[in-house]
Amino acid sequence: MGRVPRGCRHGGGLAELAVKERQLLALANVDADLCARVAQGLGLAAPEQTEDVVEREPSPVLSQPGGT
Repeated sequence: MGRVPRGCRHGGGLAELAVKERQLLALANVDADLCARVAQGLGLAAPEQTEDVVEREPSPVLSQPGGT
């Protein structure tokens, strides 16, 4: 493996950083608190939510028998 850039704990390059940022953005749209904790662990800033989260009733078709 090549030299690890300064400030990067896990190595990688710009492509890996872009993947982390993209996944953090997806997580921000699901759970902002979890996104903030993950971003802190990665040493990155947590992005703002870009989509409204819509709460929906669980689908009985997708639920397991005896529970949700």
